[in-house]
Amino acid sequence: VDDSDGQLIFSMDKKIKAKVAAIEEVENLSQTLSEKNKILDERYHPQFGEGKANPFDAACSDYNGAADGYLNSANSLLEQTQKDYLDALRRYLNNQIYYDQYTKWPEQFELAKVIAKRKWLGAINQKVMFHDPSYYCQKKDEIKPGHGKLQEFDDVHCEYHSELKLPLGNIKVDCSRVTTELDLKVIKLGLKQNMEKETFGDQFMSCSVEVGAGSSVGFNSGVIKAEVGIGGSIRAEFDRTGLTDVVIKTEAGISLGTDIIDGGSMAGAGVSDLSLNVGVKGQISLVSGKSSVESTGLLDGVFKK
Repeated sequence: VDDSDGQLIFSMDKKIKAKVAAIEEVENLSQTLSEKNKILDERYHPQFGEGKANPFDAACSDYNGAADGYLNSANSLLEQTQKDYLDALRRYLNNQIYYDQYTKWPEQFELAKVIAKRKWLGAINQKVMFHDPSYYCQKKDEIKPGHGKLQEFDDVHCEYHSELKLPLGNIKVDCSRVTTELDLKVIKLGLKQNMEKETFGDQFMSCSVEVGAGSSVGFNSGVIKAEVGIGGSIRAEFDRTGLTDVVIKTEAGISLGTDIIDGGSMAGAGVSDLSLNVGVKGQISLVSGKSSVESTGLLDGVFKK
């Protein structure tokens, strides 16, 4: 009924013509910006070069000011005409579908709803104008984009983790990453692989080899027992580029205790000989020079550097 005299059709036609006129006006604004830039070029180009004033800040401000004025006017015009058009289109489509549900067969009505949705989705795109900053706004200390590779997806977004512990080490699986660690007492081996690759050479990501040795001396007087031990190891780390680090580790400790209670049976369950352990361990990287020292045993966490 509302459209019986063509009011909605007339309104829609006006909104569409307003959108077309807005696009033409944006073209005129763009031409005006080009003319302003030509004037700025004539003013600033002669001032740049070796031994000249090189007024970067002033040129940056003037060029960007002209671009900002263009963008504000153009985008405000495009936004308003698009909003007016969508308001009219929404009203038109709603009225049309309301009418169709009483005048069409069910199958035809379902098709009409799909057509209306397509019209709406095709109309809601908003045209927006952009403009790059002026060349004169670039500074020497500007941070340039990096050219490195992005991190692998499984390295930062993996949600699957499992670990298999074996007598001689363990195997960890983190999505496509498999890390194998073997502890053979005298020598420790570590290997990380990317199982998405086909050959072992392509799968290899990093590995480490650690070799260590130690010795200890002690005595047992029948009442008191003591033991002093010292050990050390050296670990070499590799990735696909070769050797990345060499780390030297050392550890020393002393253990004091009694040797009175035989297996805890003399005093009952939960009772055993007194035993105290105190030690210190440290390591240093021969590549970075980074080192650390900390206390262990009874003084665990008391000293750390």
